[in-house]
Amino acid sequence: MALGFLVSFYLVICVISIAGFLALYLVKSEKAKKVIFYSMSVWGIALAALQAVSMPMNWTGQRVVTMGLGALCIASLVLYLKAKSKGQRMAACLLLTAATAVMILKFVF
Repeated sequence: MALGFLVSFYLVICVISIAGFLALYLVKSEKAKKVIFYSMSVWGIALAALQAVSMPMNWTGQRVVTMGLGALCIASLVLYLKAKSKGQRMAACLLLTAATAVMILKFVF
């Protein structure tokens, strides 16, 4: 019974993340893209916090790696806010995508 809830929880996380990634790259409106980027940044930070809190206290290395991925989400947010060109905003989007995708893969492995 409990494993069914965990699988459902993981599938919801995957669906939200994939929908966010697709929306981040396929939406044409800059205003909507900005809202999606901010939402995905918060989502990535929340995933990092969820993973770090759910690990045992003696897994310090794994917790540091997870919080490092959360820090990459924050760095992408700062890069997006300071961006002066479209290329810099795209770099921030790619950094956010990579950090969040690695966090999702860490849920499995």
